[in-house]
Amino acid sequence: REIWEMGKLLIGQRKGKLGIFKRNYKKNNGIASYSNLTWKEKNVFKIGLIKDIFVNRKNNQPLIKIRFIDSTKQKSYYELFVAVEGLYTCKRIFCGARAPLKIGNVLPLYKIPSGTSISNIEENIGDGGSIARSSGTFAGILAHQSLKNLVKIKLPSKKIRVYKYLIVFSVYMQSHYRCNSRWWTTR
Repeated sequence: REIWEMGKLLIGQRKGKLGIFKRNYKKNNGIASYSNLTWKEKNVFKIGLIKDIFVNRKNNQPLIKIRFIDSTKQKSYYELFVAVEGLYTCKRIFCGARAPLKIGNVLPLYKIPSGTSISNIEENIGDGGSIARSSGTFAGILAHQSLKNLVKIKLPSKKIRVYKYLIVFSVYMQSHYRCNSRWWTTR
């Protein structure tokens, strides 16, 4: 048989071990996710300060770098969150059950009234946020079922899903990122 009569070459075979199809992740900024809820976050809240707003090179997503101060260890540490619209540097972010309902704060679902726009929702408790995470997307809280500890949420795909009370999210919609920096100067 001749070589052209046999099957087609697969893309994985054609590109080989290295090639132009490989993406460069050397200057990755890190993974943006929520930390697991501590005792302090479940009962009170912790306060952080936004130090920097930048774009993740991996998926062109705006991120914020937040500095938290741990009062028990007398040390400060940084966390990366996905940026929502309306945030700026030196703004305080509150994370926890008793945090006020303001743009950018991170709260559990049972503390939010119906009709609030939310984003970066955890699908399972402690997974760091995976729903309504891309630029410009948000979900809305429809109803609370307090007897079963559940919350109904309308997702960006217009589906209605039910989640547990302790799932964490950010208030308001995700911020946009334009790839062309000259877009702002032409407006």
